[in-house]
Order: sequence, then structure tokens, then C-alpha cells
Amino acid sequence: MILDAFWSGILAALIMAIWIEIAAVFRLGHLNHLAFLGGLVLGRRTSHRWARLMGIIPHLLMGGVLGAFYGWLAENSLISANFSILGFLVFAVFPWLIIETTVLPLLGHGVFSQPRRLKAVPANLVIHGIFSAGLVYFLALLSA
Repeated sequence: MILDAFWSGILAALIMAIWIEIAAVFRLGHLNHLAFLGGLVLGRRTSHRWARLMGIIPHLLMGGVLGAFYGWLAENSLISANFSILGFLVFAVFPWLIIETTVLPLLGHGVFSQPRRLKAVPANLVIHGIFSAGLVYFLALLSA
């Protein structure tokens, strides 16, 4: 179950990355996590295009790790392996809350990305909801 959940997390993170790129094309908030992660990996002097390309690697790995964590929770009956509203909400809010309250402040962006991108907070939550829905969906497909 954990390996299936790992691959489900990678697939869900890929779907999330596609939605991030679609949002960037239509300028729906500041959602370019991929460029942000790529800039951390390659440094600030990197072009935006290379940063986005390199940002996909840690993004997919984090999706796989979160998926494996979800699989471990489901395997130990701490959360339902089937789709449930509670499980969906936990895995939509959990990574979003950790990123917004811990990771971004450590990187100098403030809690909930303050003061620069408050309007992006709901959009980021929606994107993490897409990840959560994809994770549960792909896990159901791989586990069947």
C-alpha cells in the first residue's frame, strides 16, 4: 500500500504541477511553486524557465513522500484508504498549512506569504485540494 501511495502521490503532484502552470498562463494568482523550488535548487541567478523545469523534481518527490505518508496512515488504520471527506480535507489542508506557516516564513516570505501575496493563499489551498483529490483517486486505481 505504501509503494502504491508513493506513486499516487507522484501522479497527484504531476496533476498539481499542470494546474500550477495553467494558473500561471491565465495569471490566476501567484502560484508558481515550481519556479520557487527550482530557484532554491539552482540559486537565484537561474532563469525562470530553468527554475520551473528544475522545480518539478523536488515537487514530485515531495508529492511521493506525502503519498507514502498517506499510505502509511491508511495501512495502520489511522485514516481511511477509501475516499472520505475527512481524509480529503486533512490531506488538502495539512501540506498547505505546513508550507504556509513553516516553510515560507523560514525562507523569508512571512506567515501565509505576508505581506506580498495574501490573495494567493486561497488559490494555494485549492491547488493542494487538487493534489489531495488526485492522491486518493490514483491510490484507489492502483490498489484495485
